[in-house]
Parts: sequence; C-alpha cells; structure tokens
Amino acid sequence: MGALHPRHPRPSVHGHPDHHSARQRPPRSLNASTRASHPTFHDSIREGLDWLARHRLLRTMSVTVGLSNLGLGAAFSVAVLIARERLGVGPAGYGFLLTAGAVGGVVGGLAAGRIIALLGTGTTLRAGLVIETLIHPGLALTRSAITAGGLFALLSFHLVVLSTIGASLRQQIVPARLLGRVHSAYRLVTNSGMCLGSILGGVLAHYFGLTAPFWLGLARAAALTACAWRILSDRSTHAARENAR
Repeated sequence: MGALHPRHPRPSVHGHPDHHSARQRPPRSLNASTRASHPTFHDSIREGLDWLARHRLLRTMSVTVGLSNLGLGAAFSVAVLIARERLGVGPAGYGFLLTAGAVGGVVGGLAAGRIIALLGTGTTLRAGLVIETLIHPGLALTRSAITAGGLFALLSFHLVVLSTIGASLRQQIVPARLLGRVHSAYRLVTNSGMCLGSILGGVLAHYFGLTAPFWLGLARAAALTACAWRILSDRSTHAARENAR
C-alpha cells in the first residue's frame, strides 16, 4: 500500500514557507502601496486645505463665504426673537419670512446663469457683497414684516447666486483628482463660519441687544467688501479659468 499510495513529504517549516499563509498575508510593500493610494480622511482634508490655501481666488472665495456665514449665523440665531419682539409677528408671520427667503432662493437659482452671463462673474460677486452689506442694517432698522420679508428674499437670492458661482469656479479650476478634497476643505471653512456665528449671535444679543448681530454683520460685510474687491474681479476669475486649462 505504501508503494501504491506514496506519502508526499511535508515541507519543512523553515525550508519552505506555507503557501496558504503567504496568500493570506500580502507583502509589506503591497500594504504600503495600498495605504498610499487610499489616504486617510485627515490626509485628504489636509491636501484639500493645502491646495485651497495656495490658490488666491478660491482662497479668497472660501474666506469671503466663511466670514459671510459668520455674520449670517449670528443674525439668524436671533431671527425668531426679531420676528416676535421687533416685527410683532407670531408663528405665521415667521413662516412668512422663511417662505419669502425660500422664494428668493428659488428665483436666484433660476436666474443665476443669466445674471452671471450678463454681468460677468467678478461683477456679480462684487454686487452680491454690496447687497449683503446693505441688508444687515435694513434688517436691524425695520419694524415692518413686509420689508423684512423682502430683505429675506433678496438675501436668499444673493446667497444662491454666490453659491452657484463658487461651485462653478471650483469645478472649472480644481484638478479632477483633487475636486472632492478641495470641495470638502471649502465646505469645512465656510460651514465653520456658520457654526461659530450661531454661538456668537446669542452672546451678542444677550449682552448688547437683539440688533447687535446685524450691526456686526454690517461691519464685517463692509470690511470684507473692501478687502476682497480687487481680487473678486472679472479679470481675476477669467485668468484663473485660463490658467486651469
């Protein structure tokens, strides 16, 4: 029987590695290359932030929107109290304000392409900064719910147009490989402003009155408009698009 069914000698543990174990454990070089091709979440955010920080136009856009959201977060954190105590409206009146804002946003989304084509990207950005600067004192001073509703609609209109420009510029300028990472970094900067503003608005309203967040918004918007005016121009946006080709 031994001659008919010879036993295959077992490979030496030290002389021949176990092929099954070799299949289960990829070489270290393969693991390293896999990690390199799949960076961690923090590495991706860092790479996106680094690229964003080096690009003058998109860096300015992200800081502009982030600081804008700081003022808007502060203002809207007290919007319910403004509606009740200064405009003298109840839940239905506050719903009217929100509806007006929603309508303005929808109209802004529908009209954004035509407005940008008519005025140019940079001019539209500059006009938006001026509009936002004027809306803050308007909301701080008005006692009319109708006027406040109109300002809410105009603000939402501006914000949607601004968001459309920002998204279009990122898609046109950022390399395809980095688009998701730069977009995440952009959102990290801009959304952080809204979160911080929501906290700041409550503190300002508590110590300085309900309209204090709007006056802060006015000062912030005016300073931001002055600082970003030269960079947010038609020439700068056109040059950025051309350099990305």
